Amino acid sequence: MQDVDGLPLYWFDKLERGYKGKNETLRSYYFTELAVLRAFHDGKIGPDEAAPAITRPISESPMLVLGTYNDDVLALVPLWTLYTKALDEWPSSRIQDLINLGLAISKLLDKIHQGEATDDNYEPMTWKDLPYFHMAWSDAHWKCPAYILKEEMDGAAKHQARDVYVRQQKVEAQLVAAGLLGWHVAGRVLYHALKQESAIPGQKTLDEGGEEEEEETKRIMSKERDEIGPLDFHIVAEDYWIEYVGDRVYSSLVQKELEEETRRSESEGQHQPSQPLKRWEYLIDHFQRAATNALDSSTREMAKATIKRMERIREEARAV
Repeated sequence: MQDVDGLPLYWFDKLERGYKGKNETLRSYYFTELAVLRAFHDGKIGPDEAAPAITRPISESPMLVLGTYNDDVLALVPLWTLYTKALDEWPSSRIQDLINLGLAISKLLDKIHQGEATDDNYEPMTWKDLPYFHMAWSDAHWKCPAYILKEEMDGAAKHQARDVYVRQQKVEAQLVAAGLLGWHVAGRVLYHALKQESAIPGQKTLDEGGEEEEEETKRIMSKERDEIGPLDFHIVAEDYWIEYVGDRVYSSLVQKELEEETRRSESEGQHQPSQPLKRWEYLIDHFQRAATNALDSSTREMAKATIKRMERIREEARAV
């Protein structure tokens, strides 16, 4: 059974029963956080009330000393894992509510573990920028389309896997737009669409990309044209990135900001294009090719819609 917004009624109970932690302090933190999240989901409290309540166990307690190399994050990881799970599994209609909760947490002035936890500058860590949330989010979403499609799946399973990946990318784009994840994440995602233009002739760029595109070409030319492939994952996901941060992507390409950010994740010595505006045009070409060559009809339609969105962004920017 599901409640009024589509979340299974047993969602919170399942998390309670499934908790495996042995440390009593961490266990008490977790069940407090889960209870607050339940009250937030049920509408009994809003984000401004839920934020201090869900973080209070960590803020008001000294740092756990268990002799591990990451004692400072032991309490944070379960909180962010719970938050990530909600972002992954709550209905899409509740994602903005969860983002509002994250924003409310990021505005708290409380010091983590009474100020005992410190940042890279050895200053007391606060909840600003949601410390270590990016780590929990990345750990949960590291699989790229090429990796996902290496698993044995029938056509229905591939479509389901695509839907899960695309939803994750949509939420990730919303988190970046809200400032809860760093802007470099956008550069990493959209680099897939830009990497061919930046490749040195005769060389592969990213290992995943070269292998992925070889397999895509073989599949398009084979009898498997009725199956979805990596392109059908990427195009739909990239459309959401253009929807939520497209104007910033355009601005960043013009100002070379995205080029500077993506360089961090590219292999050393990677050739860099020198014309940011050309990169935007190449990105449009990328979607135009997909609108023609993508095997899934919904992917082709999504690509066409993205092209219109990108052309509108370009025209609006030029009109300023």
